[in-house]
Amino acid sequence: MVRAGVVDHPKEWTFCGYNEIQNPRNRYAIIDYKRLVSLLQMRDLKEVQESCRNRIEEALASGEQVREGKWRESIAVGNKSFIETTMKTLGIKALGRKVFGDNEGFEIREQNFRYRANFAHENGGLRPQNTYFWKDMF
Repeated sequence: MVRAGVVDHPKEWTFCGYNEIQNPRNRYAIIDYKRLVSLLQMRDLKEVQESCRNRIEEALASGEQVREGKWRESIAVGNKSFIETTMKTLGIKALGRKVFGDNEGFEIREQNFRYRANFAHENGGLRPQNTYFWKDMF
């Protein structure tokens, strides 16, 4: 919501991961904090909270509020092993999807196709001369 210009700082948006990490819930927690600490290879939740605060403050100070395509355009993001397992799990649904990656991480993405005007005989009903506007019908 910071990138969208709705708030100046993530703490101002009630329903975000920043607040979930900084103010953990006792009940109905969305995040598995023990697992998060383990995955980030940190000592405890306090270290995770401090790291999160520091990264957010650095990003806000540098004006680094840009969307990273890998998070919004990919089907899955992770290390090579995770991506390979995900592709196998997808089975036939993986057809037409490609793996991109390097030492910093891997992604599964669908190929980008541009829309084209295709008015061949099989799409004849879509031709402009077959268009009827509501205002012309009454």
